Amino acid sequence: MKTKAKTNRYSLILALILCASSLCGSVAYAVNAGYEYRPIVAIGQMDEKNGSNFYSNQANSPGRSGITYPTQMTIDTQRHRLYIADTGNNRVMVFILYENNTFVRPDADYVLGHQDFLNNEPNDGQGNPTDKTLHAPSGVATDTDGNLFIADTNNNRVLIYSKFIDADGMSADYVLGAPDPFTVADTSGAGAGKMNHPSSIVSDQSGGIFVVDSGNNRVLHFSPPWSNGQQADQVLGRPNFDDVSSGSGENGMSNPGGVDIDREANQLYVADSANNRILIYRLPISGDGTGSRATAVMGQSDLNANTAGLSASGLRNPYDVSVGRSNIYVADTSNNRILQYAKDSPQNAAIVIGQEDFTTNTAGVGFHNFNQPKGVFILPDEGGEDMNLYVSDSANNRIAVYDVRLDPFLREVNLFARINSILAVYAFKDLYNIGRFLTMWVSLIIGVFLPLILLTSSTRKAMKAIGRNPLARGKIQLNLLFTGVISLMCTALAWMIFLLLVLDNTY
Repeated sequence: MKTKAKTNRYSLILALILCASSLCGSVAYAVNAGYEYRPIVAIGQMDEKNGSNFYSNQANSPGRSGITYPTQMTIDTQRHRLYIADTGNNRVMVFILYENNTFVRPDADYVLGHQDFLNNEPNDGQGNPTDKTLHAPSGVATDTDGNLFIADTNNNRVLIYSKFIDADGMSADYVLGAPDPFTVADTSGAGAGKMNHPSSIVSDQSGGIFVVDSGNNRVLHFSPPWSNGQQADQVLGRPNFDDVSSGSGENGMSNPGGVDIDREANQLYVADSANNRILIYRLPISGDGTGSRATAVMGQSDLNANTAGLSASGLRNPYDVSVGRSNIYVADTSNNRILQYAKDSPQNAAIVIGQEDFTTNTAGVGFHNFNQPKGVFILPDEGGEDMNLYVSDSANNRIAVYDVRLDPFLREVNLFARINSILAVYAFKDLYNIGRFLTMWVSLIIGVFLPLILLTSSTRKAMKAIGRNPLARGKIQLNLLFTGVISLMCTALAWMIFLLLVLDNTY
């Protein structure tokens, strides 16, 4: 009897040790896997029945859910709209979001640039542009007044929609870069009223907008009230409005891509792509901007350097930048990665997304890889903290969405949908997923079923022992209590492992 009791006790202690080891192992997977974040949604490669397929990168035909070479995106947090520049399909897709601005479904609600979701020809197949057409749009932005701005890149103009978007193929109200929406923009020469392949837009706190005039190697600023063909009032990156040559240093740019504003620190960030750096300007810009110079740089040791690099401090053709409350996110396009910098330490990235470490830049598809990411947007939560990171994984024809909050138990998840996605076939295409899967279910079996079996066996044997020797009741009950406590601890640890892995939003 004593031998059997000791055997049961040792078995339970062993189960507890194995369960605790599994918990440590699951934490080690999460911390040391080499990939800090993994996507929770892949817009453009998903459907309502099967969810996101992270191992697909097909250039889908026009429709409500297909995306081809997307560039940038933005969210109107007040009106709960997600806008995606579906560059390869010559359109902007509009998604209605939940009131907390989280993603709802794979099908877009409205489309701009075409009259329906079936066409994808430049300018809706009409040849010359109109107030309803687009040609390879790449940048989108909104302001607090409800205006939508689209960088209509290959039409060399910016369209302004002042009406609420509630139908397909709506007309723009104003155009910048051309005298009217029906005139082909003249890109010859320069000046304050012309553009050459504008790529990105951001609204400022005064109601104006900064437009990255990429082909003219500069950033232009426009102020309301809006009118067709109005002139820019400020220029950055060039000594005047007529000089469009490329340059470097503190007052030059070369093929800049994206732009964003840190509204708390009053700083403007410009992705100076061909110079392999991010430029930082202090706001507000004085005068016409021609005397303004960048005050800081990311990706280079100083403002005079422009060497491409592959490290925590280097960049190679960064195309976009997005500023959150505590962090800065950079689309390091030619290195096929997203870098996250702490605002108080912008010289070296703290986290790399899309690569195993800071010294690799392999292009690929799946949970862990990007192929020419050209857009990045950070969505804050209700308290203003970084919540969802949207990445335009351009050559993979998708928008990858991440939850960058650290505590997985605070995330809103559908437990059954999460388990279903874990069991999906594509969840087993790398050793990381296989290890997590085995850790989760083996831990659950060890921590739940083994203690239950031992507890049942111990209870049955204890009842027989009490029947044979009533005087030993107290000692037998104490052993049974010990068995029950250990069993409960094993069960609790098992569920901690299970929830840690299931709620981790990494499938």
